[in-house]
Amino acid sequence: MALEATAEAQDAYFDRRYEDGKSAVWKAVNALKEGNRRRKKVVDS
Repeated sequence: MALEATAEAQDAYFDRRYEDGKSAVWKAVNALKEGNRRRKKVVDS
């Protein structure tokens, strides 16, 4: 019983960390894309 609860808690913790990591990666990717878009505008104009 205690082992199952511990395993579930670890899974929940890992899932949450994974989701946090994924959203951080997406923020970084979107920031890079936005930066590239702005640079292109400067180069094109």
